[in-house]
Parts: sequence; C-alpha cells; structure tokens
Amino acid sequence: MSPARRAELAEGQDPGALILGCVDARVPPEVIFDQRLGDLLTIRTAGQALSGGAAGSVEFGTNVLAIPLVVVLGHTECGPSVRPSKAVRTSVTWGSSWTRSLNAWATCAASTL
Repeated sequence: MSPARRAELAEGQDPGALILGCVDARVPPEVIFDQRLGDLLTIRTAGQALSGGAAGSVEFGTNVLAIPLVVVLGHTECGPSVRPSKAVRTSVTWGSSWTRSLNAWATCAASTL
C-alpha cells in the first residue's frame, strides 16, 4: 500500500459496498471483486448468518457510513447454508439458534426491499 493510500484511509472510511459473506477462507470478497483495502466493508459469518454483531455491522454500514450497495455473497456447498436444506429433505430438526439467525436475516432482507 502506498503512503498516500495509507494517509487517505487514516482520515476515515468511505467504502462503496457492504458485503455480507461467508467465513470460508476460499471466498475473500476483496480478492473476488479486485478491491483495495478500504473499498469494501466486509462482514463475514458462517453461512451469511445475520445476528448480533453482524446485524449491527450492517446497520452501521448502511446508516452511519451511508453505503449505497449491500451484497449478500454466498457460494455453492456452503456448510451452514446447505445443512438446513438437507435437514428439510431428511426431516432432521436443527437447533433454535440457526432458526433465529435465519429469521433475523430474512427480516433484515425484507426490510431493505
């Protein structure tokens, strides 16, 4: 990183997009979208689960930083995302924490549409 870019970032942040993505180390948003440090506000959780601190981070990005673009970035065969769909097919019931997280994500997504 150049000294000029470092000085620019030290003054404050102004990311162009908020990315809610998976914690999977194989899918880093900055690499996928070829972005520099400071260009994206990334929030990474297992299966893009939106609860607690993740929900607060989305609110911070959209309300305080006024980020105009929110992207939910998933990937194929994501363990936490695939598990519930397999559970439905096999009639397995999973814990309530997953249900709360999924409900929080759906509620937040619906409120932004």
